[in-house]
Amino acid sequence: MTEPLFTVIVPIYNPGEMHLTRCVESILDQTFSDYEIVLVDDGSTDESSGICDRYAEQSGGKIRAFHQANGGVLSARCTGVRNSLGRYIVFCDSDDRIKNNTLEVLREAFDRTDADCVVYGFEWIDTKKGICRPGGSRVESEELVPDRKEFLLRLLSNAGYTSMSMKSFRRSLVSGGDFDLSPYYAAQRGEDLIFSTELLKRCDRVLFIPEILYEYYNNENSITHQTRNLADSIAQEKRVTETLELQLPKDDTERLMRYYISLYLQKLKNIANADLPYSQKAALYDECRRSSVCSKYFKDRTGESIQMKLLMEKKYFLLYALIKATPLYGKIRNILRK
Repeated sequence: MTEPLFTVIVPIYNPGEMHLTRCVESILDQTFSDYEIVLVDDGSTDESSGICDRYAEQSGGKIRAFHQANGGVLSARCTGVRNSLGRYIVFCDSDDRIKNNTLEVLREAFDRTDADCVVYGFEWIDTKKGICRPGGSRVESEELVPDRKEFLLRLLSNAGYTSMSMKSFRRSLVSGGDFDLSPYYAAQRGEDLIFSTELLKRCDRVLFIPEILYEYYNNENSITHQTRNLADSIAQEKRVTETLELQLPKDDTERLMRYYISLYLQKLKNIANADLPYSQKAALYDECRRSSVCSKYFKDRTGESIQMKLLMEKKYFLLYALIKATPLYGKIRNILRK
């Protein structure tokens, strides 16, 4: 098979026939034809494995399917990268879609700017509630950033920029032996952040474009599932912290600290709302407090946030109560304002 311009990698784990078919068909519907599709079945236990094989058999070589034991989305993405032939890589999660002009827009952007990576906008869709709106990371106009410090800082300033599904990049950046994410394959939270930091520190030119090319479907995941891998996420945060501190000047660590406050506030909220007994929530709060990130950035900065202050002082029940009461306080305040 000749080298295509793009490889679209789809990591797959039990998305269901409807979602997987919708995803693959959105790629096959592209207005630009010089691409291949790599389907990576990450140990699915539903009908996904057979669907992948049928697509591959009927594609005339345009679609290739790979099967592996369940190793997590990071492992599946890296398997896809290792087996890719395209000059540029695009990721699409198996329950999402890409717009039919995605590859055409990206081809034009790469040809015109010679960027290493293109970051594009996404659309957030909730089919149950009938909601469709632009994602929060979209830029207003095209920006070519030739400064590694600047696009790493953007990674910290907007969580939307961490997603690997809203980036296309040169395969050569991640095809070397030094691009090894295997120590983090078991992690099931924060894998986008790990991949993004390792990718962006290899880039010289990153292009941000306003076009919405990706459709993210809100398929609700259990909050319990989000919190049970806390130890994995803490290990990832340590690696990301070390990577960013090496790349950023010392005077930008303040921004890194603010990023982690935002990250941990969301983590604390997820724990409070998890379907777990309070004893397990307290244990998770203690894991957060003892993490290297907390020790380094929050120990002497508890005045930045009352939640972080309660965490570092081990006042876990007050922390839990405050988080649970905050939405009610907001509702009461809005009623009184009317």
